[in-house]
Amino acid sequence: MHGGFSGSRRSVVTRLERSLGQWPAAAAILLIFGLGILWGIWFRLDLVCGDTSSYFYASRLWMRAGRFTDALSLVFSPLYCAYYAQAIRAFSDAGVATIVHRVVLLLATSVAILAVGRRVLPRIWAWLLAAWWIALPINWGGMFEVHLFGFCLLMIACACAGASRSAWARGAALALLATDALLVRNELLLAVGCFGLLCLVEIVRKKTFRGRLETSVKLVAPVLMAAVFALVLFGANIRDFSFSKIRKQFVYRERANFVQVYAFNYQQRHPEWKGDPWVGGEELLVKDFGRGKVTFSEALGRNPRAWMEYVMWNVSLVPKGLQLAMFSGYAGSVAPDWGEWALQRFHQPGWIMIIPAVICGIGMWQLLKRRRIAPLFQRRWTPALWTWLFLLSCVPTSLAAIVTQRPRASYIYPLTLLLMLVTTLSVRLLAGKLCQIRGFNRRLLTWIPEAIAVGLLFFLPGSNWPAGGRQSLLQDYERVKEHQALFTHNHVFCTNRRCADKLVQYICVDPKPVKLAAWADVRKRIEGGDGPEEALLALGITELYLDRPDTAAPELGDWRQSAVASGNWRALSLVHDGARSWEFWSRIKRSAAPSP
Repeated sequence: MHGGFSGSRRSVVTRLERSLGQWPAAAAILLIFGLGILWGIWFRLDLVCGDTSSYFYASRLWMRAGRFTDALSLVFSPLYCAYYAQAIRAFSDAGVATIVHRVVLLLATSVAILAVGRRVLPRIWAWLLAAWWIALPINWGGMFEVHLFGFCLLMIACACAGASRSAWARGAALALLATDALLVRNELLLAVGCFGLLCLVEIVRKKTFRGRLETSVKLVAPVLMAAVFALVLFGANIRDFSFSKIRKQFVYRERANFVQVYAFNYQQRHPEWKGDPWVGGEELLVKDFGRGKVTFSEALGRNPRAWMEYVMWNVSLVPKGLQLAMFSGYAGSVAPDWGEWALQRFHQPGWIMIIPAVICGIGMWQLLKRRRIAPLFQRRWTPALWTWLFLLSCVPTSLAAIVTQRPRASYIYPLTLLLMLVTTLSVRLLAGKLCQIRGFNRRLLTWIPEAIAVGLLFFLPGSNWPAGGRQSLLQDYERVKEHQALFTHNHVFCTNRRCADKLVQYICVDPKPVKLAAWADVRKRIEGGDGPEEALLALGITELYLDRPDTAAPELGDWRQSAVASGNWRALSLVHDGARSWEFWSRIKRSAAPSP
């Protein structure tokens, strides 16, 4: 009886080992695991009050026009907008489209990481690496999907770089990397330069002129195809993309970005400053640099001392940033990121970095003892070596992001994956050395990751997105989306809800968005003696969306009756249900309302 059970158990382990060793089965199991991790995402994931809303609006405009027609589109990740537009086309609802396009990105990225890992790791350990990445909350719960889209293309390019010994593989990788840099994440131009130099080395290493010519053609042809793809994506209006216009938009984006990142950095260094870093940073730049908007390089020229303090603070956050990126937590009270994941803290900070550092050190020592750097001097570089070289060429991009921005997890994806890959390889080498020293069965090298994989499959899925999470912006969107026809440029929308401008970007279908009026201005006029109708009329408001607690304001009770009786307003939605009370009003006689 015991022997039968042992044979059955051995059969299960053998089947699992074979399944994870075969590419289709390994990818399928990883996708199932990823779906388990993401299960329940629709209960908590809210529409983002940030970059995602702007990309949603731009994607919908691209979907309607079919192409990009201005230089500003080239600066703000047009390829991502084209991808987002496909989700919007398939699912007209903003909430569904946003969730679906995020899930697809996460699953595709994890499969690409699996392909990269199989180039340099034993297959079972490569699966464990991909599972580690997608299991991290900082990855599947990050704020903006555009960074994830750029990293997904980067991983596909890395998988291509090590796909074969042929130069066609490096050409495809270079083309994808250049496309990613030009049309998604411009900071990857550093990686394009570094990997391009490595490709040039591959050409120079050829002994004959014919070999160099063939290698050059294989490297350049995919890049030319990528250039043709970019031209098709942007249509025939090449005149709209002059160098001066593109440069102007790049400067505009960099200045707008530096205002926010500098203010956030300053607030961490000077907690006594109580301003809003997202909208109130210009006052700090005026104080430190003499202008409300400057670029990173302009700031250096105007005030080197303030610039250096900013940079050194970002560098000091690197250990915390790596902890958050690799383990979804950090030590201390100062967050290396912003958003809800900045709240994840470790109670034992020392061990979180010491243990991986020791493991990596032992693993690298084992590599040096085995003289694994010898392939650098071989006549033909192996696909595994090209995979490592590609990842190393992306490290300068992460370092530049740390200096100019901060060590956010989504800014240092390439560096994080490289460290995770080194850690996984080091654990594998350390386990092999222990088996050799202690005389253990070598099959432990496959049983250990299999046990971890099974544990991940059984214990992690389904526990990450609990029901009842706050989806306030999504709730606002669901309430007013049936009135999308009213959100045109000749209307004025007012609400007491947060992120009113972002709500409009998710709702508005007109190329010219609806005008906004602040509810705080309405309240100020009412407190100054005006009635609600006079205040609304003075600001030219044509649509009004109110939620608690303002729906219970005494002065609005009489206004509701008079608004309906006078025929000036109609209540499109009127819900009075305690804490869930809300109402949506639309002005009928809009011609009587002056422009705000």
